Amino acid sequence: MGNQFIGVSLLCLSLLSFNAFALTTDRSELVYFSSGHASLDEKTGEGHYTKGVSIDQGSTHLRATDAITMINAKYEFTRAIAHGDKQKQAHFWTCTSPDKPPLHAYADTLSYYPLENRLELVGNARIIQGENSLQAPVINYDTKAERLMTTASADKAQGTLILIDPKKH
Repeated sequence: MGNQFIGVSLLCLSLLSFNAFALTTDRSELVYFSSGHASLDEKTGEGHYTKGVSIDQGSTHLRATDAITMINAKYEFTRAIAHGDKQKQAHFWTCTSPDKPPLHAYADTLSYYPLENRLELVGNARIIQGENSLQAPVINYDTKAERLMTTASADKAQGTLILIDPKKH
């Protein structure tokens, strides 16, 4: 019975839309969820994934040690909060445009809100696209407005580092 519930739950989740800043063709792709252990509360739409998490839809990908996801009543994917561990951070990547290199985002905790076009990276956060990169304790990325905001650590021991390759712009 438990395996059937997980199977049905994962099938329902595969119908969800995962991307906000990926290629528009990704929206028609199936969403694939994979983990060592998964549970989904169909009443609340909250899913818990542990023991290695992979979420993929077209050119959009998320890897983490564990994650909590939320879907709404329309079966739209509204949130993923993913965590890394001491060996490996949570990792999100996608193709934002066919003529640009993939965008990679890493953090200890990575929160993805596809319907809000928002990505929050907390803890040793960094975004890399080609030769350009941004590093800060906290990064908030509004993908629709193409606006990045960073926050220094509370003790101000770590600030923001931005590297831009002028030859690429």
